Amino acid sequence: MAATLNKARVRLVKRGWLEATTWRGNWELTERGWEKARRDRTRAAAWPLAEADLAAIDTEMSVAA
Repeated sequence: MAATLNKARVRLVKRGWLEATTWRGNWELTERGWEKARRDRTRAAAWPLAEADLAAIDTEMSVAA
């Protein structure tokens, strides 16, 4: 599981959403990451989605799919 988390973190850093310099286990959003989170939250609030769809949007940042 640690390898999967590391891959997800590396993808988020490459996209500019996470700071590359944080300590292991601490994930800090960059300003670009915060902007993405705000956009996704606004979009999710505007759509009449099912609970499962909202959960999928919330986890996008953690898996960087």
